[in-house]
Amino acid sequence: MTMRLHKGITVVAGCLLATSVVAEELNNMPMNVGASLRYAAMDGDRQYQGSDYDDGLLGGLSFGMDPWEEIGLRLRAEYADMDVEDGKDDDGMWYAADALFYFNEKKHYIITGLDYIDLDDSNTAVHLGIGGRHFFNDAVAMSAELIAHQGIDESFTDFTVGVGLAYYFGTQAAVEPTAAPEVAPEPEPEPVVVVAPKDSDGDGVYDADDQCADTPASYAVDERGCTLYKDEVVSKTLLVNFDNNKADVKDEYLPEIEELAEFMNQYPQLTVTIEGHTSSAGAADYNQQLSEKRAKAVATELVERYSVPASRVSTVGYGETKPLSTENSREAAAANRRIVATLTVVEKKEIER
Repeated sequence: MTMRLHKGITVVAGCLLATSVVAEELNNMPMNVGASLRYAAMDGDRQYQGSDYDDGLLGGLSFGMDPWEEIGLRLRAEYADMDVEDGKDDDGMWYAADALFYFNEKKHYIITGLDYIDLDDSNTAVHLGIGGRHFFNDAVAMSAELIAHQGIDESFTDFTVGVGLAYYFGTQAAVEPTAAPEVAPEPEPEPVVVVAPKDSDGDGVYDADDQCADTPASYAVDERGCTLYKDEVVSKTLLVNFDNNKADVKDEYLPEIEELAEFMNQYPQLTVTIEGHTSSAGAADYNQQLSEKRAKAVATELVERYSVPASRVSTVGYGETKPLSTENSREAAAANRRIVATLTVVEKKEIER
């Protein structure tokens, strides 16, 4: 091994020793130490003792740290064993200072920085490349890199490609993904107060849908909350009998006439026709007139005694033409001496629950 190799190893070892001291001071920063092996393809215009450089191998050590979330810094010291045309070879040291710009969750990165190449001649260069790494666990990762090196003091372009193995240490392992910023817990939502729908009149339809307020709870209702009705036929019949050959209304029938008047007042849309009848005794013409008198007598009681409007009362006489009984008896004759009034109305009646 040449003196230059010994010198390079001594420099690298010194750097690693220094990093252990620095690590004590910076133990709260992610850091790493590693080793690498690279293949170098040299620019054909570069020469050693009159012969062109061909290619070579680089092997060395590195120290790095990640002072920022997306940027890492690294120092490399690598021994260079270079092949030269005409069977010659050259060796030396290749030093580099790298800046690594991480992306894709730190799995891939862009490399840029400066080189100091100490071969037969000493040269400086800038470099640019790409790299990727794979973590086996929280502390150990393998990397692969491709870098182009452009000379500063001389015009040349070299390329290196290689692999490396690194050990990561510090309070935060480099493999750990970026910790998500602490987010204050979201306040618990205020309890939702569920207000039960209101049914003020108790008919089973909520107020929001009830179009008929204050419906009695005892009545059946439709979906709008309105009372359901049924048609109910209501009838009232008046039967007044008369003495033989008489048209005077006897007092005993006044309560029934009053009930008819009240029924008509309850249903003001109704009118009534009083029908007069007689028995078959006597002449037919006379009986016709008598039946008309009897009907008018009852009508007069309705209008004058019980204040039913005259426009709602009419009369008709049928004489002896519509007997209740055709028997030839005193009882049949008494039954046929009568007036009849029948009122019928269809009334809307609430349907009970």
